[in-house]
Amino acid sequence: MGFAEEKVGKIFKFLLLFYIVLIPFGQLARFDIKVLNFTIPFIFYDLVAVALLVIHLFYRTKLKVNKQMFYFFLSALFSFLVNIKFVFDQNTINSTLYLLRLASWGAIYSAASYVIGKNLIKSDNLTKYLYYSIFAACLFGFFQYIFVPDLRFLIKFGWDDHLNRLAGFYFDPTYIGFLSVFGFFLSFFIYHKNLNPKNIFLFCSFFLIVLLLTYSRASYLAFITSSIYFFASLYSKKLINIVAIFALISVFVFFFFSFSRFEGEGVRLGRVASIYQRLENYSQTLTIIKDYPLFGVGFNNMCRVRLDYFGGDANSNACSGADSSVLFIWAATGVVGLILFINLLYVLFWRKNSNLFVKTIFIAIFVHSIFSNSFFYSLIVGIFMIIFVIASDLRHKINNKFFF
Repeated sequence: MGFAEEKVGKIFKFLLLFYIVLIPFGQLARFDIKVLNFTIPFIFYDLVAVALLVIHLFYRTKLKVNKQMFYFFLSALFSFLVNIKFVFDQNTINSTLYLLRLASWGAIYSAASYVIGKNLIKSDNLTKYLYYSIFAACLFGFFQYIFVPDLRFLIKFGWDDHLNRLAGFYFDPTYIGFLSVFGFFLSFFIYHKNLNPKNIFLFCSFFLIVLLLTYSRASYLAFITSSIYFFASLYSKKLINIVAIFALISVFVFFFFSFSRFEGEGVRLGRVASIYQRLENYSQTLTIIKDYPLFGVGFNNMCRVRLDYFGGDANSNACSGADSSVLFIWAATGVVGLILFINLLYVLFWRKNSNLFVKTIFIAIFVHSIFSNSFFYSLIVGIFMIIFVIASDLRHKINNKFFF
């Protein structure tokens, strides 16, 4: 390895590990800065991803991304250019930053491929770092639930007002709930070599408790559907483990109702207000799709168009998205972008040589994304980019039907 390559490798390694370290801090790693009359979101983990992209370009390191990623980015860029309004305003700044973020996700994938390919970080170690970071994120959430259960004061900063729900530093039970699902299955991934039942039970129980305390129905559904697939695939010939699936779900349902006795609308699992809100959001997004079917409104001009159509609060953190990733990408990039996005998901998650772990997580996030814009939540996407590289590397080194 030459001096330049060694230098690039060290920078990639540092930034990649720094990105992983930032995972537990969620929205604490974000603040806004004022430049003239404009507000620019300063998000550390996005800046790290953009730094990886800049270093690729500066050192002329070839981005290692699959062609499906590249095609989807081109569709997003095209939709952005077709719909851009050449007015230097807040919406133009936000749309440009969203596009830059999209490009930077490919840089995370490429940097992870580089450091693993050059053996600067072993796949097993990178997996453990990722696992510890997710565990820390859930642990912080657990402390928040114990010591600061009332997060209603966050409504003045554009977040939802949660009471007696575990949200962590993500300020959103939905996304910390999905991280707990991810951690649950990652526990099997970490401990499958020695099959240590004590460790698997201990850590899986922790992630399950965190999940329960979020009262996130989207995360619950994601966990149940992915668990059925995972255990049925892993133990398809062992009837006792099929029974274990139903036992696990039964225990889950028991706690599901047992924990829902606290003050606050959010802990009532039969709440319907959020259902009506999502149906309204779906309806609004479909209205936008109807008017921009082919190339969409541009990636990501959703906030501008939503305000033009329906009004609302431009400072809300929900303005730029949709309560469904599929509807979001359809509205933002049109049917062309949607087709390329579905093809990208197939290649990343479901191709013939994809492993059980990746397929299980795909089912979880797909179900989750029906109710939240999970496929475009920055930290979650970054985690997936790293996991895809790890899974690909380990697939070539060992033959284990459990995960590879």
